Amino acid sequence: MQMTLGIGAGKAGTRVSSGVLIVLWASLGTAAAQEADCKTTATGNLEIIPFQSMVFGNTRMLRVLLPPGYRPTDSLRYPVLYLKDGQNLFDVCTSIFNREEWEVDETVGRLIDKAEMRRIVVSEGGRHTEAWWAKRLPEALKFLFPRGGI
Repeated sequence: MQMTLGIGAGKAGTRVSSGVLIVLWASLGTAAAQEADCKTTATGNLEIIPFQSMVFGNTRMLRVLLPPGYRPTDSLRYPVLYLKDGQNLFDVCTSIFNREEWEVDETVGRLIDKAEMRRIVVSEGGRHTEAWWAKRLPEALKFLFPRGGI
């Protein structure tokens, strides 16, 4: 399958195979995390919890930001904010794009400290593996761009 990869609407692009896009997309997800010199920017009580998915047949690493003072033995209940793209939420070392993160942990911490938000748990659904992207990206691109152009 060939696609036209271009910048901006109406500009001439370069024809590339979907395999090139898959390799590019999959490598984006691991490049920052594999850099030994990456200094974490995660703040607060961020836990990384393995989760065995019976649906996807794999283990996903869930990132869960727990509120200040959280103790699993307490009877307190907290609202949960579920977000996608967990690799981008908390840490530049796991971010997919340009070693930038979305600073969810810093923002939640700041709002709680200022009493502008109650304490919450922030959870994400686990990053897709490279094998998932290799299978699903061509399907998604075919659906989004039925004529083959981006």
